[in-house]
Amino acid sequence: MKIAIITPYYKEDLSIIKRCHHSVLQQNILKRQDVSLTHFLIADGNAYIEINAWACQHIILPPSNNYGDTPRGIGAALASAQNFDALCFLDADNWFSADHLSNILSLYQTDHPQIITTSRNLYTLDEHFIGKCPEVDGQRFVDTNCYFIDKHAFHICGEWLFKSKKDSVMGDRLFWQYILKSNIVKLHIDIPSVNYSTHYAAHYQAFALPIPMTAKVYDAMSSTFISYAEFLTQH
Repeated sequence: MKIAIITPYYKEDLSIIKRCHHSVLQQNILKRQDVSLTHFLIADGNAYIEINAWACQHIILPPSNNYGDTPRGIGAALASAQNFDALCFLDADNWFSADHLSNILSLYQTDHPQIITTSRNLYTLDEHFIGKCPEVDGQRFVDTNCYFIDKHAFHICGEWLFKSKKDSVMGDRLFWQYILKSNIVKLHIDIPSVNYSTHYAAHYQAFALPIPMTAKVYDAMSSTFISYAEFLTQH
């Protein structure tokens, strides 16, 4: 089984991208002879030449600046063109636990759903564990990084493309709403095996933790995210 892992990156520190990449290489499912993983690292206009030497497909695009939507859509198209059996999305500032794909494939090979989703863990920006994310439950919301998509559902990845930048800011939620309205067979694993060092103020607030000044707050007036420090100056 050929699985593509699609990672857009923009201006993340190279060490952050390495953490993401190593989590793909360390999947325990790779001990099996019938499974292969290919990591697509897709630069959104700000490429690290060092990545050319990594065990991956390194693709460099002109800058789109739409929260990774264009790289995800193009990555999915490449996975389809190269006859991959399934794909996952993994943003550069996220990483998989070692058993992420083995948990998924155990369910996939039993029930063969078109989409499998998982829960995720939240960490602080310096990688201290916060807790299981209360948002990602397979019903109200699924984060971009928590999907496993079978080739028969690759067509839904077109939803990452052909929309305004204003809509891209909520692209992950629009993608989930599209799936909910479809007839796609999906199952959720309530085990957090995706890990995210969160940039969002709401997550710190939910766990009653101090909010970093650099954390993001959604500003409805501008339809974009601003820093928590900027939010405080406005309120």
